[in-house]
Amino acid sequence: MGFLSTFVKREKTAEHHLDDPQTTVHHGEIIKNKVFLRKIYIDWYNFLLKETPNLPEGKIVELGSGGGFLKELLDMPFEEESLSAIFMIDVLHHIPRCDLFFSEAQRTLKKAVKLL
Repeated sequence: MGFLSTFVKREKTAEHHLDDPQTTVHHGEIIKNKVFLRKIYIDWYNFLLKETPNLPEGKIVELGSGGGFLKELLDMPFEEESLSAIFMIDVLHHIPRCDLFFSEAQRTLKKAVKLL
């Protein structure tokens, strides 16, 4: 028995594959129903939102919050330098070709403005 298993009850998700949209829905329900997990996510999103005034004007995209069909990420429907930010939580390990994702992210994100 590992250290975390002493404190955290493992939820059964064997009926759904990890990348199945129903697994995402199930995990969302777990997070919403567990006060501690919900607080962690709310704190994290509040931290990210607190930084948005420092971003260049533009769209903010969250990846991985729903079914997340990764093949659609490889050809983002965004113009070059049209995004202010891409928010991702617990997503990167699901992307099979991170090199392609980062290439598209670099293409679509606005260039950072150097603050003095």
